[in-house]
Amino acid sequence: VDGYIKDGTLYVRVMDYKSGQKKFELSDLWYGLNVQLLLYLFAIQKHGTERYRAKLAQQIDEIVPAGALYIPTRSALVNAPRGTDEESIEQLRRKQLRRSGLLLDDPEVIEAMEHGITKDGEFLPIGYLKKGGMSAASQNSLASMEQLGKLSKHIRHILRSMGHELMEGKMDARPVRRGPTEDACTWCPYRAVCRFDAKLGDKPHNIAKIKPEDFWQEIDRELEGEDGHGR
Repeated sequence: VDGYIKDGTLYVRVMDYKSGQKKFELSDLWYGLNVQLLLYLFAIQKHGTERYRAKLAQQIDEIVPAGALYIPTRSALVNAPRGTDEESIEQLRRKQLRRSGLLLDDPEVIEAMEHGITKDGEFLPIGYLKKGGMSAASQNSLASMEQLGKLSKHIRHILRSMGHELMEGKMDARPVRRGPTEDACTWCPYRAVCRFDAKLGDKPHNIAKIKPEDFWQEIDRELEGEDGHGR
């Protein structure tokens, strides 16, 4: 957990160090996958004020979620043509070690995380265009305070759904599959327990990638549906 304090507000960022390939995808959150980082972030926002007042010995009026990031800890192996100079290789290596995640769309908070970004962030998944403004890829890694609030409600909705399914004893073998190349069964150590077998009629949970703009629209529809049922 990393923090930035300004005017009694603690901006909190949660980070997860990964030795393998791990990329943050909004699509995963829609399907209830990889919600841990954001679950930690929103739990700290809701319950962490007294804890961090005591630990930091400072006046903290509120906690604001500033972001959630996966941080690669692996050695970066670079594929480059023979004769590529060391500076170019180092740039490629750093690019592989950039963090992946979701950040609060606040220039001051982003500046506190990495100072003086003018083109591409060395650590953050943020990049600026020559003509001004952020690149489209950067926009996919940013969320407003309003969007983060909606995302918090979505995570709670997912947890409630998971809890209900567990209480009802639903333990269906439905491994996630993202097309022919990404299959959860490939490296799963529990195949002997699950006994998933497509030849016997078992069906995987096929999921598709969702564009960021479509993701936020689906979140809005979900919340409208909950409000309509008085929840």
